[in-house]
Amino acid sequence: MTDTCITCGRPLAATTRTNDPDTSGQQAKPRLIKVGSQHHRLLRQYGNTVLGLSDRTCARLVQMDAPGVCFWKRCSELRQFHLVAPTGRTATDHVTGREVRLCAITEHGRRTLERLEAGQPVKVRQPNE
Repeated sequence: MTDTCITCGRPLAATTRTNDPDTSGQQAKPRLIKVGSQHHRLLRQYGNTVLGLSDRTCARLVQMDAPGVCFWKRCSELRQFHLVAPTGRTATDHVTGREVRLCAITEHGRRTLERLEAGQPVKVRQPNE
């Protein structure tokens, strides 16, 4: 049985890691974050907070929490690219009632955001693990 996204209902696919065999590693190519993209909008919102945000709260603030929008995937990618990181704090999710972690922008994320705000797309790569 395949797991499905609780937000949009689509099947979840396995992700590739850079330490997998060559065939999988070929998929770990640099990603271009474009100005105005979902990644950019979320990163900007993470940068506007001091204490951190949950993924859902961040998505709600940039109006990406509509049905069918997998905001959680974009937030996860921001963590994979080390643009945001968990703060060690938690909060109660306003939809599920569960404890969720809060994340905040990293220094690398701030530099990336500065370039995006200046109108420059930025290539990011998931670091080797």
